[in-house]
Amino acid sequence: TSTVFATVIIALPSLSWAVWTDAERENLAQPERGLFVEFDFGTMIFMGNAGSNTNPGILTGMGIGYDIGQLWGQYFQVGAHFWSSTNNSSGLEYTVADGNNILVPDVQSLLMMGELKVLIPTSKRLHITGRFAGGLLTGRPQPSRVYAFNADDHIADPEGGEPSPVVGFGAGVEYYTRLRHFSIGAE
Repeated sequence: TSTVFATVIIALPSLSWAVWTDAERENLAQPERGLFVEFDFGTMIFMGNAGSNTNPGILTGMGIGYDIGQLWGQYFQVGAHFWSSTNNSSGLEYTVADGNNILVPDVQSLLMMGELKVLIPTSKRLHITGRFAGGLLTGRPQPSRVYAFNADDHIADPEGGEPSPVVGFGAGVEYYTRLRHFSIGAE
């Protein structure tokens, strides 16, 4: 029921679009450019060996950025993002030196990234996006410990390991609604 409610709330403003005349649609205010704040929801999935030790987790975060301008018909943005996620253990057991078994721990992560985002307009309000980012992934246990999990090291120092540098890229779409300061996107 909450999914249906959320869908109706998101879709409701768009329903008036069908009854507007072409002239009214043409006179809509252009999207505001400048300082912006983002709120993000998604999933965090560790790849490789860490992927076998953890399940996909829920990711939430926020970002702040600025539209730096338009060049060659594309819009450019710079920003900083802070994301947090918790990935449950996959339930794998490891045997430690004393013969006891321990479960791989749950992973709590904090991802801090700076980014450059390119928005390629396909219409006044719809853009294809490309994101290039770099930053630092830290967590409990540290990501380096998750990727190369050693049960004996984990018993000796559960919080150990070093933060990991990360780079990333992504593609998506972003739609600027008729509300001048609000857009919806997916990556």
